[in-house]
Amino acid sequence: DSGDDIYIGHSNFDNIFLQGSGGTLMTLLGTGNVGIGTTNPTYKLEIHDASEPLLLSGSADIKFRMDKAGSGKYDIVNEGNRLTIQEGGTRYVGIGNTGGFFVASSSAYVTADVSSHKLLVEGKVGIGTTSPSFPLDVETGGEIVASFVSTDNKAGIQIADDDTTSYISSEGGKLSLGANNG
Repeated sequence: DSGDDIYIGHSNFDNIFLQGSGGTLMTLLGTGNVGIGTTNPTYKLEIHDASEPLLLSGSADIKFRMDKAGSGKYDIVNEGNRLTIQEGGTRYVGIGNTGGFFVASSSAYVTADVSSHKLLVEGKVGIGTTSPSFPLDVETGGEIVASFVSTDNKAGIQIADDDTTSYISSEGGKLSLGANNG
């Protein structure tokens, strides 16, 4: 008992209820569970209100941290125009203000814009491998590595560098290699 401290309760209390004109506002159970809007909280903090959401507000990024001892930290962060779920600040998934989503780490970034049906990948992408060596690295134990199908009678793959464009194309049962598609 020092200074301006206030102690409420008794060493063998069961529960503490904070009440107002509308009834019980907050409950502290003898188990240590705290309830706002409920008189029987089953978790360390339980908030219930049928009409109003929980509001976390501030002028900087808003962060809610979940930390299980020895298992890593996870943050839900409102970063202005996007919402992310982060693991240790190095890997995260999120949604942007345009409705797209992204997955990122310290070495790669993948984003999808659902309105334009585009997927953007920065870094290396591995399919069938966790250690890609190229921008797109596909590995399989099967005979067919990839399949490209056109819904008309002609299909092509374009290969280009800074001053040359070439094609691999298929049409009418013939495979062509060259500067033209077909």
